[in-house]
Amino acid sequence: MYSNFTSGGRTSGGGGGSNQQQRKRRLSSTTSATSGDNADSSSGSSSESESESSTSQSTVKSKKATYSTTDDATSAGENPTPDETLSKYSDIALRMMSKMGYKKGRGLGKNETGRTEIIEASNQRGRRGLGLRLQGLDGKTNSTWEEDEEVMIKQDPQWIPTNTSPAPALDDMYQWTNMSARKETIDDEFQFCEAEILKGVLASKSVFDHLGHSEFLRARTRANPYETIRGAIFQNRAAMKMAEMDASFDDMFTSHHDFDEKNPSSLLYFADICAGPGGFSEYVLWRRKWRSKGFGFTLKAEGANDFKLDDFKAGTPESFDCHYGVKGYDGDGDIFREDNLREFRSYVMQNTDNKGVHFVMADGGFSVEGNENIQEILSKQLYLCQFICALSILREGGHFVCKLFDLFTPFSIGLVYLMYRAFEKVCIFKPVTSRPANSERYIVCQKYRKDVSSIHDYMFELNCKINRLKGSNIDIGEVVPVDIIKDDEPFFQYIYNSNNEIGARQILGLKKLATYVQNTNLVGANQAEVRKQCLEAWKVPTAARSNPSNRDPDNQFEKIINYSSAKMLSTRPKPLSQDILSAMKSIHDYKWTFSGGERFYLFSLGRYSIYQWNPAKNSAPTFKRVDNMNFELPRHTILDVEFVYELKGDGRGQRKVMGVHIIDALQLGDDYIGDKPMSDRLKIIRNFIKALSKPCRSDIIKLRVKDYHPLTELNDCLESLEEKTMKPRMERRLACIFNDQKYFVPNGVYMIRRVKDPWHLQYSKSSKRFYFYNRKTNESVFEPAKSSIADAKYCAESRVQWLWADGTGLSNWSALNSSISRKTFVDFIESKN
Repeated sequence: MYSNFTSGGRTSGGGGGSNQQQRKRRLSSTTSATSGDNADSSSGSSSESESESSTSQSTVKSKKATYSTTDDATSAGENPTPDETLSKYSDIALRMMSKMGYKKGRGLGKNETGRTEIIEASNQRGRRGLGLRLQGLDGKTNSTWEEDEEVMIKQDPQWIPTNTSPAPALDDMYQWTNMSARKETIDDEFQFCEAEILKGVLASKSVFDHLGHSEFLRARTRANPYETIRGAIFQNRAAMKMAEMDASFDDMFTSHHDFDEKNPSSLLYFADICAGPGGFSEYVLWRRKWRSKGFGFTLKAEGANDFKLDDFKAGTPESFDCHYGVKGYDGDGDIFREDNLREFRSYVMQNTDNKGVHFVMADGGFSVEGNENIQEILSKQLYLCQFICALSILREGGHFVCKLFDLFTPFSIGLVYLMYRAFEKVCIFKPVTSRPANSERYIVCQKYRKDVSSIHDYMFELNCKINRLKGSNIDIGEVVPVDIIKDDEPFFQYIYNSNNEIGARQILGLKKLATYVQNTNLVGANQAEVRKQCLEAWKVPTAARSNPSNRDPDNQFEKIINYSSAKMLSTRPKPLSQDILSAMKSIHDYKWTFSGGERFYLFSLGRYSIYQWNPAKNSAPTFKRVDNMNFELPRHTILDVEFVYELKGDGRGQRKVMGVHIIDALQLGDDYIGDKPMSDRLKIIRNFIKALSKPCRSDIIKLRVKDYHPLTELNDCLESLEEKTMKPRMERRLACIFNDQKYFVPNGVYMIRRVKDPWHLQYSKSSKRFYFYNRKTNESVFEPAKSSIADAKYCAESRVQWLWADGTGLSNWSALNSSISRKTFVDFIESKN
């Protein structure tokens, strides 16, 4: 029965859990799953599609779901006796058989060498071989599943009660480490769950060992009410898990309390580790577009596990920066390596103003095919290193979410305990988009505390020890003594209940799946309705995933920008002249910046599909593709830029690369900013460039925003230009130096009017601040009037350029085709100041 879930529904396995006695009664009333000849075989991969194939037969009966059969025959594999066979025939049939020579218990034929048993109808399914019998999945083709389970749409998280004690001292934690013989089984790990739960989970993981993959997938598709959600508009199911968790935790991740969406200088920083191909990140980038800046760190081996940015159809991959530890973009992404962890931390801190990210997501896993019952043991170092990485790059108040599997061993529980001491709130959460038959769950940590660096340092040392112990029979058994864990009653009870709750749900899910394998006619809940309501609750569109077009830029440009406004794209700056100076009422109306190359308007259709405006003289203006320039821009971005040669070094050792210098912008991604004041546009553009910056990619052209100055600073800036020896003639030229020691040779100055006529910007000596003056109405205000705002179109059409005759003369800077020299211009500015 489909149930529209509201916020008061069943939890995902927190401390609230179901009643212990009820669970014991349910467990004792069920039959144990039969195990196959071999060890469990679930999917093997701990990533979404694989770990979720870890399937088994349930040992739990739910009050809301029953398993039954109408077949009273003996179970499959038992053949009927001759007497049982004959009893099914009529007297007439028996007399006819007797006349033809049949004798009870003997074979047919002259020599009585024929069959003594009837030929049974085949129950062969799919690609199974004839006669193959799968223990636990055989025989009862009319098995039924009474569908009376609640279908949850949005869950309420159950948090572990907060521990306000200070973080343990590092020296104390060093004493906690317990070395022991390397374990290869978890059969005896009953300290953090009921014994029946662990036995049931482990036993059930062998029922599907020999089941064909396609047969298993068909059964799972019918049994899971959430199966048709898939990836929705995203590349995979992982993205939908993140969408569900974000919604379940009140947008805790994408609306971080430290991120101000209205502040043009605010960026949402996040990291996605061990998470290729990147479904988590695609969701975040779709939700926050370029206003979110992601750092990706994952195993890069042969690209199989790497981030697939070309598949980020919904998000903005342009603001996602892949870094793989040592060697940066060319590294291996192995999170077990200490040097990779250090290098990634250094890179993230350098590119977040040394503050760290707002949240970290981790979704690591690897194939454990044939060893599903010890997946937790095999994943222990992965758990540890994901935790280390998160603690090293989170800012104070940051959040963390990480995929885990079974949590039965003291090692895993100890790691969760340490995270519980490092964050204000911690929760174990199993999304409904995580298939019920697997052991997958997530640890969600809210608000990273300050002064807990000792926990990170302790974990880092644990990883060093594990790396040193590889190949030996010794391993770390405990990272926190079990006595300490049990003494923290709220924590211990929460973990105990959570394991029991998730384990019981897993067993029940496997029981249901086994029934659907046996009976191919069973159909589950109304999956279409479940999908619709889930997407609505998680604020994800129901539209099909599509591939945005990167062609026909003219038509797409017209859809977002009225072509009547496109006239500005062909506008050229007016050359500075005496008439312009004479008409200038206030020098404070303008700001200036150096020019240094050819100017264009750019329009992007995503990533490298970038077009430049071509105002052809003899034909209609159009966009043409920008070739041989490697840089990325989010879809629908419209920029006013210069292509400028940037240089590094001096003389014969000089190197030259192309750079893109942004003068102004109409639109960034889908955000139209052309109507904002010039100062606000520049703040937003700087933030935009920060989001797109990828310093570890030497192959990508660097984007820069022009630095604008008041005219009163012009002479000082001209004096600060440095002489450089230029190839090939080794002539001395004046250059403008950037902070990264690259430079370019300016060829003039752009002057941008930042206040719209008839308004002017004046300076009040009495108030010591600027004010806005309307020369037509004589109105004076300190705050800008709406009619005074110079939008991008006005700035472009009123732009003036002081273009130097010789590029950069060393003395008087005479203007090209003009009588305005440096002295004339500087004297004019001083007279107006």
